[in-house]
Amino acid sequence: MAFFLRFWILISLINAAFFATAATARTIEAVDCSQQEVQKAIDAAVDGDTVLVPSGVSMWTTSQENRPAVVISRKGQEKRITLKGAGIGKTVIIDDTGPVCFQVVLKTSETGIFRGVKDKAFRITGFTFKGNGDDALLSTTGYTNWRIDHCRFENSGRSLWVSGIGLIDHCVFDKKDNGQSIFVSHRDYVGKPHGDGSWSSPLSLGTEKAVYIEDCTFRYYVQNPNAALDGCFGARVVFRHNTLVNASIAVHGTESSGRGRSIRSYEIYGNSFDMQAPREHFTAIFLRGGTGVIFDNKVTGAYKAFVLATNYRSRESYTPWGKCDGSSRWDGNQEPNGYPAIDQIGRSTDSGPGTPQQHDPLYEWDNTLNGRDADIAVSGGPLVQAHIKEGRDYHNDKRRPNYAPYAYPHPLVPYAPSPVIMGIEWTPKETIIRQAKGSESFAFLVPIGWCCGHTN
Repeated sequence: MAFFLRFWILISLINAAFFATAATARTIEAVDCSQQEVQKAIDAAVDGDTVLVPSGVSMWTTSQENRPAVVISRKGQEKRITLKGAGIGKTVIIDDTGPVCFQVVLKTSETGIFRGVKDKAFRITGFTFKGNGDDALLSTTGYTNWRIDHCRFENSGRSLWVSGIGLIDHCVFDKKDNGQSIFVSHRDYVGKPHGDGSWSSPLSLGTEKAVYIEDCTFRYYVQNPNAALDGCFGARVVFRHNTLVNASIAVHGTESSGRGRSIRSYEIYGNSFDMQAPREHFTAIFLRGGTGVIFDNKVTGAYKAFVLATNYRSRESYTPWGKCDGSSRWDGNQEPNGYPAIDQIGRSTDSGPGTPQQHDPLYEWDNTLNGRDADIAVSGGPLVQAHIKEGRDYHNDKRRPNYAPYAYPHPLVPYAPSPVIMGIEWTPKETIIRQAKGSESFAFLVPIGWCCGHTN
């Protein structure tokens, strides 16, 4: 009896918090979808508010290098708000800057793309963004639990440049211009530059500590299509349950980005890839560093390989790292050829660049290419093959021990089960009392047994 009393007190407190949020959160409607009116509505919003942008078509212009046309959070005034358009194809924002500078049509903070993770859970939903230049339609700073969903991105250099911990879901990337769709960076992870903080922090596969990309569609049209996903600077990425048409995944290592570190980790699973004639592509997935898991992907069409792994520094020198041949202080130098190269396939946590890195192989299982078993192969010739070896640095057809994927759908998607309450049978969501018409937040939920008089 005492347990149920304490439980009801807890539920009451949670309920009070929900009602308090409902009482203070406001809905602010922009007069129209112009750059000026949307910014004005955002400036009037505070934590918890929703800014509604009506249907219409508007040109947004960036006038200065790396300065957004519209910004959600200004320096020292970060906001936890929702920016909500009328829906895909209804609220249409067109980049009118052209290839003049590194432009950002919509940015979540003017303090810079790469900043420490902050607890400001913004959401952007219900827009079509059309590009007309180099970079980028939308970029995020290092916030936690952000969400970009139900948007369409057309014809930009890079559609999204993201960092922090968050979710991209149910978006469409329609790329007639052949620019990358999503670039992920954790350059300032835990406050350390260049991705060093991500590499010195423990591997976090199967947790929320990543940028999640799920239930999205990527479509390219040119003969030699670009990557739907790229990552560098210690990026941690989960790419799952997406559809790729004439597209691929290709990520950076520790080499061509100067002092920037390789992608840190990747979980790639449950996706479908299709390369349609007359196009062809050398691989569906191209990896130049990091570690993770790749499983349950279905690949069809004119891909010449499923996964190709390589290490550029096996063959060439890059500043400041040099060549991995036993002469660079950055590498492990356990063998005369310098093995293991810093941040190469199968390497993990360190204490900073140039310190020993944990051995943590890449695992692949249950993938197919045109109906046949598909595996990881090494690309780049004998020097690369001496650095990246099956059975040591990666494993084909072998599950990663003790690995379990994170909850799907992602808990940021409405009605996804919380890990705290999984296993409880809840009342149907149609019976949920909502805070306001159109709200996605519930006011009260009760386990179904309580409604029916059951106590077990």
